[in-house]
Amino acid sequence: AWDNYNNRTLESINLNILNKTSTNHLIDSFLALPNPFRNNTHFTLQISNTDIFPIDLDLKIFNLNGELIKSIEFEDIEETFKTIQWDGTNNKNSEVSNGTYIIYIKASSNSGQKETQKHIITKIK
Repeated sequence: AWDNYNNRTLESINLNILNKTSTNHLIDSFLALPNPFRNNTHFTLQISNTDIFPIDLDLKIFNLNGELIKSIEFEDIEETFKTIQWDGTNNKNSEVSNGTYIIYIKASSNSGQKETQKHIITKIK
């Protein structure tokens, strides 16, 4: 490497970046694509620890007033990647209006381990 005065240095620095992901998480990552969305979107969850299988998922979508819009449940999931499609409708199968929505995901394993995550998604026309 060279400094600002064009002098060469012979010293080096080793930098190790450690992953601080705890093994206590049921859901390692969550992705909503597309976000914002027009007609439908997909929620993809990654579950890396296969020792906790099967797990149950309870996904609830609320508007900003706190009203429940949609509830989606899955039981006995044994996949490392789970994709959930939301067609932008409420529990009565009516299309929801444009706006921002809060997604609560509750995951639980048969061993009693539980986790809750919160995410935001936006619907546009």
